[in-house]
Amino acid sequence: MVASKALPVLGNNGGQGGGRKPRWRAARLKSMKAAGITPTRKYWVRPVTPTKHTPRRKVQALGESASRIFVKTKRSSIPFRTCAVCDRPCLGADAVRRRELDESAPDGRKLPCGPRCYEDAKSKVWRKLRAA
Repeated sequence: MVASKALPVLGNNGGQGGGRKPRWRAARLKSMKAAGITPTRKYWVRPVTPTKHTPRRKVQALGESASRIFVKTKRSSIPFRTCAVCDRPCLGADAVRRRELDESAPDGRKLPCGPRCYEDAKSKVWRKLRAA
């Protein structure tokens, strides 16, 4: 009989005995940096009714109305990203796709977000709307 080496059980202790959880996020970031990919951060927004305290946290690119504005939040609500090429704001599934595209290759941030991305970048339509 061959004695087999027992594998550590990954759970709350992570096999370390000190209460550490597995460090898969750190390993993912290391592997991305080794491949030359800059990791992106997740951003979320939430629609709220405007008050006198919300304007300092509002997202300029998403516009506003008398009954609703979008503010940045730390809790997960609606994913939000802007395209690095044309500055188009992306919400929800578009934002998730944009983030995956940014992390897909070292030049992922230079890839277009859609069929009109390069045209919008030339006309600077989204930059003008964001500045207004």
